[in-house]
Amino acid sequence: MTNLQSTAFAAHAWLESALATATGLQTFNRKAFGSELPDNFLVVGAIEDVVQTWAGLGNQRRDETYSIRGLVRVYSGNDPTTIDVDALAQSAWAYVQQIVAVIAGPLGGDSSLGGNVIYAGLHQADELEADVPPAGGLEIAVEWVIACRAQVFM
Repeated sequence: MTNLQSTAFAAHAWLESALATATGLQTFNRKAFGSELPDNFLVVGAIEDVVQTWAGLGNQRRDETYSIRGLVRVYSGNDPTTIDVDALAQSAWAYVQQIVAVIAGPLGGDSSLGGNVIYAGLHQADELEADVPPAGGLEIAVEWVIACRAQVFM
């Protein structure tokens, strides 16, 4: 039985660290926060759709594709007189732009992740409907999906 390698888990850990540093947001972790969430946070979520194929006959590498889902959440605070929906949405999208800047740079071409991540880019970003949390105020979240293509060396 062959033990297949993947860049997906190393890329996920790299993203979590790099995005938290670049955006200044806390990375969501239910164990760390318990039931108290910070106003603004980042989630680097599930790795999905991992597919590996041989790069060539007799070649000791595999081509790999996968997606990493995530979310940025911004919160207005619970003072109804200071809620500006447009400014809140702009803030959420500004974080997404920072995420794009991070993945466009060093992740693509990083060979220290168990292979070589050839491409990492924003595949999809959708603003979720504004929500009123139990504490009041307003929160806006943007879900995003990063698509990655890599070569894994066996």
